[in-house]
Amino acid sequence: MGLNDDRLAGYRPGAANGPAVLDRVSPDAKSYVPGEDFHTFQPSPPGDVTAQVQGVDLTLPPTPAPSSTSGCEEADFAGFVAGNIALIQRGTSPFAQKVRNAGFAGASAVIVFNEGQPGRTDSTPLDLGEWRAGGIFTGAEGTKTPEEAAMFGGTAGAPYDPCYHQACDTLANVNATVFDVNADAIADSTARFAFDLRGIPPRTAP
Repeated sequence: MGLNDDRLAGYRPGAANGPAVLDRVSPDAKSYVPGEDFHTFQPSPPGDVTAQVQGVDLTLPPTPAPSSTSGCEEADFAGFVAGNIALIQRGTSPFAQKVRNAGFAGASAVIVFNEGQPGRTDSTPLDLGEWRAGGIFTGAEGTKTPEEAAMFGGTAGAPYDPCYHQACDTLANVNATVFDVNADAIADSTARFAFDLRGIPPRTAP
């Protein structure tokens, strides 16, 4: 399961033929909403677990750039108590590798939470399915510099997209010109890589 809250203590994750369940039972009871507060890995085996959550080699606070190796190595689980729920941080290795290592260590369930840097959530469902996603980054919650404001307009010091992840982030607030420019950029990138992959950095398989 993936969860956007790393302040965990005791939890009850469960999955069967119905919706997945994630409840915190201590120190303060709380129920999390599937599809909003957390997502379930697919496929996930059915089960019902109530156990203590134990962090695995967490990097807190996170570094400015993604760097966490939480759960990437079997050695990360040294001292892990079999039967506990493994709390693992996203980072530099695939989810499947982290989950597999947690299973070897005897974890009864796994919760994966975002590493902690401000970042993208639009591709989260794809990431959770171990599919790689790409796109064009337009700044989102980043801050516009005085030089950019002088060149392109807008207000220096303000976010590029003041509605990013806000209530005003709706279809009524779409910049058609920016949408068209970025759609063309994505189409161009797709066409280029369809013929030549040399521009993609090499990747070492885990």
